[in-house]
Amino acid sequence: MLYPHPAQIPAIAIQVKAGVVHSDDALIFSYRCSHQSDDDMGVLLPAPAVPTACDHLWQHTCCEAFIGTKDADAYLEFNFSPSSCWAVYRFDAYRVRDESYVCQYEPNIELRQMPDGFELTAKISSDVLPQAASWLVGLTAVIETTDKQKTYWALRHDAPQPDFHLRSQFLLSLSSINPS
Repeated sequence: MLYPHPAQIPAIAIQVKAGVVHSDDALIFSYRCSHQSDDDMGVLLPAPAVPTACDHLWQHTCCEAFIGTKDADAYLEFNFSPSSCWAVYRFDAYRVRDESYVCQYEPNIELRQMPDGFELTAKISSDVLPQAASWLVGLTAVIETTDKQKTYWALRHDAPQPDFHLRSQFLLSLSSINPS
């Protein structure tokens, strides 16, 4: 379960669930966003697009994941848009982006729209990830409502304003060893 940042509580009742599993040679992320509203308000999804790498996806509804290792400052940020666009960034330390990094593997994003929200699944190759026995994962989302309000969702929030890059919020530990 993801929780909204207390500084941006949504005007409608929204629930966001997220998870990740290591399967074969990939990580599979799943997000489920649902809302309850008595009027026409709901979650605003970006228009469908050709799958491609894009910047600034977080400016609209976007599911995200942050992955690092226990003993290194470097980490990766993944953005999965319901539009099917995506982004992968590498950081050498807290918010110090490696501008030369280009991800060689395109995530596979699937979207299922439902009357009360959406489900998004994103599959990424394990080859993108740092070599380690395990990874630390932070699952997050930016949810935009039809009234253009943006809310920021994470497993936990440790700052007065939303900041998904805080390592203290990479709460899930995931083994890199593939189960047989």
